[in-house]
Amino acid sequence: MNVQQLTKELDKLRDEVSKIVIGRKKSINALLRTIICKSKVLVEGPPGSGKSLMIKTLINLTPKEDKQRFIENINLSNKDLLKKDLILFATQYKIPGEELKHHELDLFMFLIKIQDLTFQDELNVLDKKHQETKKSMIKKSLNEIQKSLNKVFADEKIKEYIIRIVDSTRNPKKYNLTNSRFINQGSSTRGSIFLYKAAKAEALLQGRNYVIPSDVKTVSPDILRHRIQLNYEGNLESITTDSIIEEILKKVPIP
Repeated sequence: MNVQQLTKELDKLRDEVSKIVIGRKKSINALLRTIICKSKVLVEGPPGSGKSLMIKTLINLTPKEDKQRFIENINLSNKDLLKKDLILFATQYKIPGEELKHHELDLFMFLIKIQDLTFQDELNVLDKKHQETKKSMIKKSLNEIQKSLNKVFADEKIKEYIIRIVDSTRNPKKYNLTNSRFINQGSSTRGSIFLYKAAKAEALLQGRNYVIPSDVKTVSPDILRHRIQLNYEGNLESITTDSIIEEILKKVPIP
């Protein structure tokens, strides 16, 4: 399958999910990256925000022979799933004292946050008429889609850019981050590997067989937000890892 064919199939799949789940294009893209990378994603958001609906709709559109490779675990009661080589979609509503531990979060390639809908999108939800999705929108096997990831080219400068972004979470003073004092621990090398793969998946979604800096920037929050640990002062000051990542992407030179 060439890149154009793959992108066309993924576009159709995204459009089909968007019929049911309104205003969640970024989140749908993140789930598609999860499929391409054969990885695990944790979807975080309040009850009623469409987390489970989005996941179920997407799983229903995959080929019948591939469905067994998907695990949808709403409450993560079986944490052994985190150690298995499978595609895992999990959802979480953060309750103080019941969050996953840092080493458990690190096993997820992506952590995506469901944001509030825009006024217009919420209005569209109220006006939405019942629609049925087509079945098995993906014509090619997931193995074939995932093999396409290996054909995406990333220049050495892109790889160095990825390493610098991850390094800045570990050595924030080196990059003059204003929030450096709030970071207790940064990302491990796993974050670099995942960021590299995710950037390639984003390139495929955008119809390219090569990575550009904007691909890296697009996927960085979903890869790194759960790999940066804040210290006590950071939590006390209500600093977010997203704000730190935002500063990183501004401070680390773009190749």
